Amino acid sequence: MINAAESAPRGAAVLDARLKRHLYTIFVLAIALGYGWWLASLPLDVFKDRINYLNYVDFSALILQSNFSQSWLGGLANEPVWLLINTTLANVFQPETALRIIIGGPAALMAYVLLRSNPRYFFWLLLFLFLPQVIKNHIVHLRQGLAVSFFLAGWFATRWPLRYFLILLSPFIHASFFFIVFFMILCHVLNSLRFSSSLRNLVFLAIGSLFGVAVGGIATFIGARQGQAYDFSSVEVSGLGFIFWSSILLLFLVQTRAFLRDQALAIAIVVFYLSTYFLSEVAGRIFESGFVLVLLAGLSLPRQWRLLFVALICLYGVIGYAGRLDQPWLGFGY
Repeated sequence: MINAAESAPRGAAVLDARLKRHLYTIFVLAIALGYGWWLASLPLDVFKDRINYLNYVDFSALILQSNFSQSWLGGLANEPVWLLINTTLANVFQPETALRIIIGGPAALMAYVLLRSNPRYFFWLLLFLFLPQVIKNHIVHLRQGLAVSFFLAGWFATRWPLRYFLILLSPFIHASFFFIVFFMILCHVLNSLRFSSSLRNLVFLAIGSLFGVAVGGIATFIGARQGQAYDFSSVEVSGLGFIFWSSILLLFLVQTRAFLRDQALAIAIVVFYLSTYFLSEVAGRIFESGFVLVLLAGLSLPRQWRLLFVALICLYGVIGYAGRLDQPWLGFGY
C-alpha cells in the first residue's frame, strides 16, 4: 500500500502539472486572441477581394435562397454554412464589423487549437502561423480561413461527436474540404484493408489524374460556383513548387511504416497535389486547405528529419515573402 508520505509528493506533482497546463492554455489563448485581433484590425480596403466579402455580408441571404431555389444539390454544393454565417452576422452587425469578425475569429481559433496541440513544438507552430500559405487564408481567402479553423478545431477535438460535427461542417463553408474529408475516409478504409503505402499513393495518384480531367464537368453538373469561377484548363507554373513538394514527399516516404500509416492523410494530400500540379489551379486551393496537416506531419518526423523539414519550410516561406517585397502589402493587397 502507498502511505501518506509517498502519496503527498505525487499529489503535489499532479497539481503542479495541472497548473502548468492551465497556465500554458491561458498563455496560448492570449497569443491566439492577439493574432486574431491583429489581423482583424488591419485596414479593410487595401486587401484583395474585400469588396466581394463585404457583398457576401450584405447579400448572403439572397444568394442562399437563390441557390436552394434552383436545386438542393446546388444549394448544398455552394457553401451554405458560409452564407448562413454571413447572414447571421449581417442581422447583428454592420458589414465592416461582421467582416472583421470573419477575419479575426477564425484566425484566433486556428492559432489557439494549433498552439495548444503540442507545447513541445510551440516555437515552430507559432512560426507556421506567419507562413504566407497560412496567413493568406485570414487576409485574402477568408472563406477558406473560416473552413480551416472549423476543420482544425474538429481535428483536435477530444469528444468524437464534436470532432466529426466540425469536420463534416467544413465542406459547407469551403467546398475544397469535400476532398479533404473524402481523403480522410479513403485513408481510413485503405489502412483498414492493410494497403501498403505504395498502393495508397497509387490510389491518390489515380484520383488526382482523374480529378484534373473531370473536375470542371463535375462542378458544372452539380451547379457549384467553381464551375464559373475557374476555367479548369492546364495552368502555367514554374515547376519550382513541384520540385519543392516532391522533395517533401520523398522526405516522408523514406520514414518508417508506422509514420506512413499514421500520416497517410498528409501524404495523400501531397500526392494528390503533385498529380494535379500541372493540370488544374483548383488543386492548389485543395492543397492549401490541407496545408496545416502537412506541417503537423512534418513535426512528427524523427528529430534529424524534423529539423530538415522545418528548415525547408522556413526557406519556402522566406522565398515566398521575398518574391512579394515589391508588391502592396506583401502581395496580399492592391
